[in-house]
Amino acid sequence: MRFFLLVLAFSASGASAQAICEADPAQHRAPERAPLLSEIASGDDEAEMFLHLYLCAYAPEALATPGDLVRVVTFRDSLVARLSPRMETWFFAPEGERYDDAEALYAETAALGLIPVQAEGMIFGLTQGRFADEALLRLAPPDLALYLTFVAAEGEGAGGEYPFGDLDAEAQMIVAGEQLRAEYPSSPYVGATQEAFGRALLTLASLHPVAMEGMDEPQWMAGVATTEFFPWMASREPLAAFVRDARASRYQKPLAAILADPPDAGVEGGMDVLVLGGPLNAREHAEARALAHLDSGIDVVGPLLLDDAWYVVYRYYPQGDNRINTAYERAVEMGLELEVMDYVPEVY
Repeated sequence: MRFFLLVLAFSASGASAQAICEADPAQHRAPERAPLLSEIASGDDEAEMFLHLYLCAYAPEALATPGDLVRVVTFRDSLVARLSPRMETWFFAPEGERYDDAEALYAETAALGLIPVQAEGMIFGLTQGRFADEALLRLAPPDLALYLTFVAAEGEGAGGEYPFGDLDAEAQMIVAGEQLRAEYPSSPYVGATQEAFGRALLTLASLHPVAMEGMDEPQWMAGVATTEFFPWMASREPLAAFVRDARASRYQKPLAAILADPPDAGVEGGMDVLVLGGPLNAREHAEARALAHLDSGIDVVGPLLLDDAWYVVYRYYPQGDNRINTAYERAVEMGLELEVMDYVPEVY
């Protein structure tokens, strides 16, 4: 997919970014315009090349047509793929962590539509952000505009001490990704967002309450049948907001059913788990099956490893909880064939 987008970028109409670089090379030299990113890219020929091309393409005189913007986005995606794995090594330098350079890096990347991925002030990666120039977005064809909305939300939701603490970004990704798929199914950006779209949808579907000792209200967590506060701590509100606001979404109905009758993970003892369909030998196969069910309006909550095989889970409750029978009866009325399995979560 990335190769296809690169071909698309190099063949796009409009001014050539490389020609603009050659016409005024001093203006686009990476060490002057992006000194910290240049330092991070140093020693990686591909990273240096994509930084150079991106800086040439992301310049006012190079942006006049939709093709020019396609080129910018494609070079940015390729640059992120090369630089992100190098960010952690740069931050944790032999002479000590680069906290003093972090603010300058944030400013440098923000000006280029990029966001460092961080947790507790430490930098671990790089991702796409929002382009600051709104005029630039007016060049975007409709499918590219949705792609930019999608990756900007994904970038803004990346990182953090608790990666599931704020899932508003995932809700935005689902809305933009669903519209992209419905209105432009042949767009190359459908494939480019497929993995992240599925991950966002399954994350929202997996939200569930856990009764925590010493807390008056249950704590909501992400992940199927999770009970550990870190890293799974989340909030009910993004799911509730999606159900309330995304009335036109095909996922509103199954997510509303999950919100109205969520699974419940107990912190002690085992759980009764309702599974839909037989065992699968890989997580990605269970994820694909779960996504297909959600596409069909069936309110599954995601994949879970049970007895060395992966299953798609419909609901789960503490062992002996009568809600498992209610959920089973409701599923049978929908024509679903379920099996009850035992699950005891590992607590570290």
